[in-house]
Amino acid sequence: MRPFTQPQPSKGMGGLGGLGGLAGLAGLGGLGGGLGGFLRRPCCGDRALWWKLRGVFVLASIPIGLTLLVWALMPTHSHVLMHHQLEFENAHPHGKSSSSNIIINNNNNNNGGHGKNFMEGQSRANLARERAHRESDVYDVSASEPSSLHTAHEDEEDVHVHAHEEEENKEDDGYTYAIVFDAGSTGSRVHIFRFERDTGKLVDDTFEQLKPGLSSYADEPNKGGASLQPLLEKAMETIPEGQRAETPVEVRATAGLRLLKPQTKADDLLESVRETLKTYPFSFESERDVSIMGGEDEGAFQWLALNYLLNRLDDGSEKISKKSGDRNSSRNKGGVTVAAIDLGGGSVQLAHAMDEKVAKRAPKGYSKSISFPGAKKPFEVYVKSHLGYGLMAARAATLKEANGLSSPCLPKGSDPKYVYSGEEIVAAGHEEKNSDYTACREHVETMLNLDTSCEVDDECSFNGAWGGDFNSEHAREVYLSSYMWDRAINAKLIPKDAIDGELTIDEIEDAAKLACDTMRDETEILTNFESVEEKDAAFLCTDLTYIVALLEKGFKKNDWKSVRLVKQVEYRGQNVEVAWALGAALNALASSS
Repeated sequence: MRPFTQPQPSKGMGGLGGLGGLAGLAGLGGLGGGLGGFLRRPCCGDRALWWKLRGVFVLASIPIGLTLLVWALMPTHSHVLMHHQLEFENAHPHGKSSSSNIIINNNNNNNGGHGKNFMEGQSRANLARERAHRESDVYDVSASEPSSLHTAHEDEEDVHVHAHEEEENKEDDGYTYAIVFDAGSTGSRVHIFRFERDTGKLVDDTFEQLKPGLSSYADEPNKGGASLQPLLEKAMETIPEGQRAETPVEVRATAGLRLLKPQTKADDLLESVRETLKTYPFSFESERDVSIMGGEDEGAFQWLALNYLLNRLDDGSEKISKKSGDRNSSRNKGGVTVAAIDLGGGSVQLAHAMDEKVAKRAPKGYSKSISFPGAKKPFEVYVKSHLGYGLMAARAATLKEANGLSSPCLPKGSDPKYVYSGEEIVAAGHEEKNSDYTACREHVETMLNLDTSCEVDDECSFNGAWGGDFNSEHAREVYLSSYMWDRAINAKLIPKDAIDGELTIDEIEDAAKLACDTMRDETEILTNFESVEEKDAAFLCTDLTYIVALLEKGFKKNDWKSVRLVKQVEYRGQNVEVAWALGAALNALASSS
């Protein structure tokens, strides 16, 4: 017989001994050591019995060992989760939300099967917003977007990443910001303007809009303020956290709220907007910065935007770089600004700078102080909004001058249905004669009320309005926009793809005569003026005649030998829309500094 030798432990037995060691790490060293020792020697001197028992112990040890391993690792894992839980609860002092608690996802994937944490309300884009809202005690976690899934280890790293991003977000990025809401009748729009802090130059305009407009919530005013929250969230994402408190925000309501009856409905909507703004960290003055914008404000802001983009507000020391490629000779005449005429549907605005002496003697309501960042002193601007003299309103008034008879401003045989402000205007062209420029002009000038006196009789414009300083150097150049631009395009006076164009008033008059005297009917107008929409074809003679009379007789600027039509201005290599919102932003920044 071969002498008895003790069996050597197999690799499987060594592994089980290892499990015993791991169990020892969890404070079960005795049990682990005993288990390992038992498996390495015969029990009770009976080798046959030992071999039988060994098989039993091998099978029993596998689930026990796995259980002990998971139990041994749980304290460390739980610590990580507790860390996140505490941080989350501290970040949301208003309590726990079922939609915001950490959820353990125990499903294994095909790439290793790690447990994953789902932290709702914690996307990178929303981090700065959360902190700002937390500071103002208004953060609503239920409205937050969920983040992506991360492993427990990834979550630890993500905490540090977020903290780093937060720190960077608090730093001054070298820019200033201004937020302007255009709360119109059909929708609400937000402009988030970014300017270079050192130079005051516009960098970009982040724009977003939504429908419906504020006026749609006239019977539910609380919903009106809440409707602006998506646009405010866009501002939160765009503006660094550390600069939000110094960023001015303005909400300017236009026609939609002006027309609400009774006035208390508009007041309630504006108050709802103010309450919403108070939950955000931006800067605003309740009554001044949330209001229904009058025509004078719109005209003044439009003037400021135009002259800013043209570089007309400086002292002439800054010259445009040759690298910009700007060859517009009308620009960079520092200190000498241009006049702006904005022809809307219901009103028309004229604005231009005034000398101090003229501003002092200006009748009440005609002068506004307008400033911008870096200005040594505000500009005194003549601004007058003529309500009822926009292009659509002028159509109605001119057609009424026919007193129910055929109108010389309409094509032969035409019978257009024209409705303005809920009123249908009954008018028709002559059955046998073409429209007539001279006769139409008489109707237009009658409608303008040119002979009505004003506060200073020798300086009246039209309809009893003071005309300002007719001889001011700041009124020698004039830029026309809105419907004046559209009709110049319709009359083929400006290429369709242009952003601006210079015309003489005589050229506009020639186009009016062509539309009135030469075109026999609407069909010929549509054929010769391809860009005219069918609904406007019958009124092209009326519209062009009105524009000429308004410029020559209404504003009495006979020395305007030429005018400039403008839609956009090339500014620092970009084509920028000439809009009052930019002027409002510039004025707000100056007021807040």
